[in-house]
Amino acid sequence: MVEIIDGTEAARHARSVSDFGERFGPVTQAEFRHEMWLTPDDLVAMATTRSPFLVATPQGQQDLVDAVRQLIAGPELAGRERFAMPHVTHVHRATVS
Repeated sequence: MVEIIDGTEAARHARSVSDFGERFGPVTQAEFRHEMWLTPDDLVAMATTRSPFLVATPQGQQDLVDAVRQLIAGPELAGRERFAMPHVTHVHRATVS
Protein backbone atom coordinates (compact mmCIF):
# COMPACT_ATOMS: atom_id res chain seq x y z
CA MET A 1 0.00 0.00 0.00
CA VAL A 2 2.86 2.41 0.78
CA GLU A 3 4.24 1.79 -2.70
CA ILE A 4 0.88 2.61 -4.29
CA ILE A 5 0.33 5.83 -2.37
CA ASP A 6 3.84 7.15 -1.71
CA GLY A 7 5.80 5.42 -4.49
CA THR A 8 8.40 2.67 -4.48
CA GLU A 9 11.24 5.00 -3.48
CA ALA A 10 9.42 6.07 -0.30
CA ALA A 11 8.67 2.45 0.56
CA ARG A 12 12.36 1.58 0.34
CA HIS A 13 13.64 4.46 2.44
CA ALA A 14 12.09 4.71 5.89
CA ARG A 15 12.91 8.03 7.47
CA SER A 16 15.40 7.98 10.26
CA VAL A 17 16.20 11.22 12.05
CA SER A 18 19.30 11.36 14.21
CA ASP A 19 19.77 15.12 14.63
CA PHE A 20 17.29 18.00 14.93
CA GLY A 21 20.04 20.61 14.94
CA GLU A 22 22.17 22.45 17.46
CA ARG A 23 19.24 23.73 19.55
CA PHE A 24 18.18 20.21 20.51
CA GLY A 25 19.61 17.36 22.53
CA PRO A 26 19.99 13.77 21.35
CA VAL A 27 17.14 12.29 19.37
CA THR A 28 15.44 9.21 20.73
CA GLN A 29 13.32 7.04 18.50
CA ALA A 30 10.56 4.51 18.95
CA GLU A 31 8.41 2.43 16.65
CA PHE A 32 4.84 1.41 17.36
CA ARG A 33 3.10 -1.26 15.30
CA HIS A 34 -0.62 -1.78 15.16
CA GLU A 35 -3.27 -2.80 12.70
CA MET A 36 -6.67 -1.56 11.69
CA TRP A 37 -9.43 -3.76 10.33
CA LEU A 38 -10.76 -2.30 7.10
CA THR A 39 -13.30 -3.06 4.43
CA PRO A 40 -12.28 -2.57 0.79
CA ASP A 41 -14.21 0.72 0.75
CA ASP A 42 -12.40 1.83 3.93
CA LEU A 43 -9.05 1.24 2.22
CA VAL A 44 -10.03 3.33 -0.81
CA ALA A 45 -11.32 6.10 1.46
CA MET A 46 -8.12 6.07 3.53
CA ALA A 47 -5.99 6.38 0.38
CA THR A 48 -7.90 9.51 -0.61
CA THR A 49 -6.91 11.27 2.63
CA ARG A 50 -3.16 11.02 2.02
CA SER A 51 -1.21 13.96 0.63
CA PRO A 52 -0.07 12.28 -2.63
CA PHE A 53 -3.75 11.90 -3.53
CA LEU A 54 -4.72 15.36 -2.35
CA VAL A 55 -2.08 17.15 -4.45
CA ALA A 56 -2.45 14.94 -7.53
CA THR A 57 -4.15 15.99 -10.73
CA PRO A 58 -7.63 14.56 -11.28
CA GLN A 59 -6.07 11.88 -13.51
CA GLY A 60 -3.44 11.12 -10.87
CA GLN A 61 -6.17 10.78 -8.25
CA GLN A 62 -8.09 8.38 -10.47
CA ASP A 63 -4.92 6.38 -11.16
CA LEU A 64 -4.25 6.04 -7.43
CA VAL A 65 -7.81 4.90 -6.69
CA ASP A 66 -7.60 2.43 -9.59
CA ALA A 67 -4.32 1.02 -8.21
CA VAL A 68 -5.86 0.56 -4.75
CA ARG A 69 -8.87 -1.19 -6.30
CA GLN A 70 -6.49 -3.49 -8.22
CA LEU A 71 -4.82 -4.37 -4.93
CA ILE A 72 -8.21 -5.16 -3.41
CA ALA A 73 -9.08 -7.38 -6.39
CA GLY A 74 -5.75 -9.24 -6.17
CA PRO A 75 -5.33 -12.75 -4.80
CA GLU A 76 -4.58 -11.72 -1.20
CA LEU A 77 -7.71 -9.59 -0.68
CA ALA A 78 -10.25 -10.60 -3.32
CA GLY A 79 -13.63 -11.48 -1.85
CA ARG A 80 -12.72 -10.53 1.71
CA GLU A 81 -15.20 -8.38 3.58
CA ARG A 82 -12.52 -7.14 6.02
CA PHE A 83 -8.77 -7.42 6.38
CA ALA A 84 -6.03 -6.23 8.72
CA MET A 85 -4.10 -3.19 7.52
CA PRO A 86 -0.75 -3.00 9.31
CA HIS A 87 0.51 0.41 10.41
CA VAL A 88 3.89 1.49 11.74
CA THR A 89 4.27 4.80 13.55
CA HIS A 90 7.81 6.15 13.90
CA VAL A 91 8.32 8.65 16.71
CA HIS A 92 11.35 10.95 17.06
CA ARG A 93 11.83 13.04 20.17
CA ALA A 94 14.42 15.53 21.39
CA THR A 95 14.50 18.14 24.11
CA VAL A 96 15.53 21.76 23.65
CA SER A 97 19.11 22.27 24.82
